Amino acid sequence: MYRKDLIEKAVELKNSGYNCSEAVTVAFGKDYGLDHDTAIKAASGFGAGGGRTGGLCGAISGAIIILGMKYGRTDPNDDESKKKVYQITAQLIKEFEKKKGTTLCNSLLGVDIGTEEGMDKAKENGLLDTICPDNVRISSEILDRLLAEVE
Repeated sequence: MYRKDLIEKAVELKNSGYNCSEAVTVAFGKDYGLDHDTAIKAASGFGAGGGRTGGLCGAISGAIIILGMKYGRTDPNDDESKKKVYQITAQLIKEFEKKKGTTLCNSLLGVDIGTEEGMDKAKENGLLDTICPDNVRISSEILDRLLAEVE
């Protein structure tokens, strides 16, 4: 069921220095027309909860980019595609929240990474090296399943 190679690639990318959003987007992007550099650029601002605000987990944001690439619309009047991508995105978010208890980066890490003190604490405690790769894995597993199940 899972394309373990893509899921492992996402985790590997995260562990090599990419943010969570970049890791998921790059790992899955090629299948949906995103070359490496375009995927990185499209996802770069979503890291650390979006501009290091601690909001929506970047791993989820990266997955949403991929869902948009597969199910999104190009015509503003295409309400069916809009409805479909919203529905699948909501499912992704709900499943992630069910597994992790929240979708917010600050809550997942237990610190406010929008502050220097919070970011320092996250780094000192290895939170970015333990919690974030796990979030990338979970988001990637949910994404991969949704991509396979939904047509």
